[in-house]
Amino acid sequence: MKKEMLIILALLFPVLGYAQTRVKADSIQKAYFDSTLNRAGQWEIVWSDVSKTPRILYGGKLKLDGTKTKDLEKMAMKFLKDHKGLFQIEEKDLKFKTLIKDDLEHIHFDQVYEDIRVVGGGYSLHVNENEEVICANGKIFDITPLDVSPSIDPSQAALSVKSYLGMNDSMECLVRNS
Repeated sequence: MKKEMLIILALLFPVLGYAQTRVKADSIQKAYFDSTLNRAGQWEIVWSDVSKTPRILYGGKLKLDGTKTKDLEKMAMKFLKDHKGLFQIEEKDLKFKTLIKDDLEHIHFDQVYEDIRVVGGGYSLHVNENEEVICANGKIFDITPLDVSPSIDPSQAALSVKSYLGMNDSMECLVRNS
């Protein structure tokens, strides 16, 4: 019985440790959120379990700073930079992708790492006609530093693709250098 209990505790310890770390990280961000964006208590926030960042922020209105420029892309980036304590992302990790206008203006930034787009990572701000953020949503991945230098050249990559796809030497494989 004692041995079984030790095994159960050994299996649960990493999970409990992660949960405790997770709560502390969210508590720090929640304190930041409450002391800055949510002073009036109108915003709701849904946290991402993976990245410890807001998955969705909604229910309030916050005027974008930078009305002198009238450049929504710059104003949106400034908003994210000004609230780095909440969003946990650096300007170098975001790249402007799109601005869509309908009843609102939707500004989307892709997440990048070493100038390479992170598939599925990015953040959007949704702004009304008064240049107020009324919603923000997205997913930011915490990326452990890694070497993104190519380990093979483009011709070797093309050969690997041909081999994987079962293409013979007479079939052409287009290689795009970017």
